[in-house]
Amino acid sequence: NKKPHIARITGTKRNRIKIYHNAEKYEVFIVTYQTAASDVTELTNLLKNHRFLLVLDESHNIKKFEGGIWASAVQKLAPYAIRRVILTGTPVPNSLFDLWSQFHFLDPEIVGTQHQFRSLAKRSNAEDELRNRLKPYYRRVKKSDLDLPQPIFKSVLVKPAKLQKRIYEVIKKATLEELKYAKEDRTFLADLRRA
Repeated sequence: NKKPHIARITGTKRNRIKIYHNAEKYEVFIVTYQTAASDVTELTNLLKNHRFLLVLDESHNIKKFEGGIWASAVQKLAPYAIRRVILTGTPVPNSLFDLWSQFHFLDPEIVGTQHQFRSLAKRSNAEDELRNRLKPYYRRVKKSDLDLPQPIFKSVLVKPAKLQKRIYEVIKKATLEELKYAKEDRTFLADLRRA
């Protein structure tokens, strides 16, 4: 029942080094993927010298199957964390290959090497096989599970600047011309403008 001491690792390299050298003052460290990629050595030392749960939020950011700088950085850090967790709302935004780096981060044995995964992905039953492999590691949490209050939406009318209004009018004119002013189309356009 106490607030954790949190270090947000940002700023110049010099400022970040100070945080790493004073690690014992903190319980939680927050770092972006960009900074993690720049500070792999420092973060590796931090993980080696302390017990950490390493959490990747929005883990689809490391989805690149080959050559991703962020994916490479977190793969290097993973072995030094006592526990690892990935969080994402879109684990497979493009293809099954998006899963490899995320689950390889958790445990390389789940998805195998890149070569093994590439062979698996080519099979006709790849989705079913992957689903079975990943099932023990996957937990879907729905909004209804979180007991969140109902969102409150508030419309705010913002007047466009002159240039914005001019761009809007040009697009509106071109769109109306294309749609030939049919009643359904005008209604549809009005709905789009409101959206």
